[in-house]
Order: sequence, then structure tokens, then C-alpha cells
Amino acid sequence: MSTILEKQLADLQEKYAKGLLDKIDALEQAWVGIQADNSNTDAMRDFHRMAHTLSGSGKTFGYAAVSAGAQGIERIIEDTLARRAPLAIAAAKKIERFLGHLRRAAQSQPAHNVIASNIENRLDQAFTESRTILVVDDDPNIRSLLKIKLEVLGFKVISAYDGQEGYAKALSENPDLIITDHNMPTANSDYMLSNINANNLTRNIPSIVITAQKIGNQRDHALQRDLTGRCGAIAYLEKPVDFEALLQEIKRVIPIRRLP
Repeated sequence: MSTILEKQLADLQEKYAKGLLDKIDALEQAWVGIQADNSNTDAMRDFHRMAHTLSGSGKTFGYAAVSAGAQGIERIIEDTLARRAPLAIAAAKKIERFLGHLRRAAQSQPAHNVIASNIENRLDQAFTESRTILVVDDDPNIRSLLKIKLEVLGFKVISAYDGQEGYAKALSENPDLIITDHNMPTANSDYMLSNINANNLTRNIPSIVITAQKIGNQRDHALQRDLTGRCGAIAYLEKPVDFEALLQEIKRVIPIRRLP
């Protein structure tokens, strides 16, 4: 791996670590609003989205305990929204414990760093330079990480914040591939991919969905089947994304040759 690439990745990891407590502060502030009105479903959805983003980025940047705590909050809010009822007292106490856990976990050292991954940069540039990949994720750190790693391979990388902007970029840029997070504000990947699949101008663009949720329960398998069936995604990968596994999926739809 080149020194320049190592520095880019190290700077990105340091930036994430420095901003982690700010993310938790924002989550706690959102929690204060919910406590003031625990029947506000819009506020709970925003709180859920923030926790989901933290669970995905925590996994990616080596803070597994942060990710686990954020996922615990996600599950509580999901259950509450599904019941269409105010947040129960017992559930609120659990969220308080998870928030305290998050702050402690954020002050620990990451279990791994984003530099320690093999990136094969001896690829035929004639095949990759003309290929555009659209990365859709509401977390700017994950967008930056994928952009750095994909550009090393020669790809042109464009990005979008959520499914709504992603669909607009797919229409205007006609990328060769879309790599998208699943749960995003305003419009999830299923919204974006359903629209892309229904439009003759974009329906042939392949897509890969990545998620912070652990792939293993029945609901996630059902979602995976839906995204790879109705929405046309070619793969469904769990964060933190194994870059070599991602590259294998990319090779399925974009012709790449290794140099001799």
C-alpha cells in the first residue's frame, strides 16, 4: 500500500475518532427531545436514524462496542414504532444505559484500523478509469472511505447522501454500479432501487447493498431476498465491508483485469 494511501486512511480514521463524541452528543440531545414528547414518531425516527448511522460507522472504524450499543437503541425504537405506542418506561431506562455505554466505548481504542486491509492496485487502468461507481450513504466518513479505496483502483467515484439524491445521481450520471447503504434518511435503498429498477433509463444499473444490521435473522434474510429480487441488487453485504469481498462483487459486473 502506498504511503499516500496510508496517510489518507489514517487521517480519515483520526477524523472519525475525533468526531465520535460529537455524534454521541447529538444522539443524547435527540434523546432529550424524545423524553419531552415520547409520542413524537418523527423525533423517534430521527433518533433511530442517528443510532443506525452510528452502528454502521462504529463497526467500520473499529468501535464494535459503540456499534453494539447503537444497535441496542435501534431495536428498542423499532419495536416502539412497530407498536405505535409511546416509549415504555422500561425501554427508556434501557436507552439511558445504552447511551452511557456509548460514551465509555467511544473513549476506548479502536479494535482495528481502516489501513489494515489489502487493496490490490495493480489493475488494468484502461478498464477502471472509464468506470463510474455511485456510493450512497448518509455517513460522510463511510462515503470517504469507499471513495479513497475505489479511486486507488482507478474508478471514478461519485456520491449521494440518501436514496432520493442517489436516484437523481443515477439518472444524471448513469453510473456503472451503485454501492448503497440500506437505512438512510428521507429515502432508503429499497425506495431508490425500486425507482431505478422501474425506470427504463436506469434499470440496467447493478447495485450492491451494504447494511449495519447483522445478517442472520429471518427479517434480514427476507430483506436480502427482497433487495436482490424485487429491487435488483446483486449482493447484500454487512458492515464493516470486507473490501476484498466487495471487489469480487464489483468484478461480477465491471470488467477488471489484473496486470501481468
